[in-house]
Amino acid sequence: MQWGMYHGKEVFRMKKLTVYEWIVLILTLFFAFSCIVWLGNQRILSPGWQVRTERSAPSMTQPPDSNPYPDGLLENEIINLNTATRSDLLRLPNIGATRADAIISYREEHGPFQTVDDLLNVFGIGPATLEQLRAYICTG
Repeated sequence: MQWGMYHGKEVFRMKKLTVYEWIVLILTLFFAFSCIVWLGNQRILSPGWQVRTERSAPSMTQPPDSNPYPDGLLENEIINLNTATRSDLLRLPNIGATRADAIISYREEHGPFQTVDDLLNVFGIGPATLEQLRAYICTG
C-alpha cells in the first residue's frame, strides 16, 4: 500500500495482491457469508425453545371414570361437614375455594349441620351438587 498521484490528486494506492493473499481474502469472505447465512437460518427455523412430549393413547382396559372416588379422597373416606377444614372440603368433587369458604361461613353463623340436606342452604350449592357430594359427606 502506498500513496500516489492520480490526475494531480494524491490518492491511496493498493499494491497488487499475491495469490496467497487472494486465497485468504476469498476464504475469509466465504466464512463470513456462511456465518451470516447460518445465523439467519437459525432464527427462521427455530424461533424459540420447543418442548415435545409423547402422548400415549388412553388405555382401553379401564374406562376414565372407573374410579368412584375423587382424586383427593381415599377409598371409603367420608368428610364430616361439621369438623372439616377448608383443605378437607377442597378435596370433595365440585368444591372449590369459594364453596369451601361458604360452607365454613355457614357453619360458623348457623351452627353445625343437622343433616346433609342442610348443605342446600349454603350459597352456591344446589341439588345437583348435593347429589354429587352425598356419597362423600356426613354430619356426625
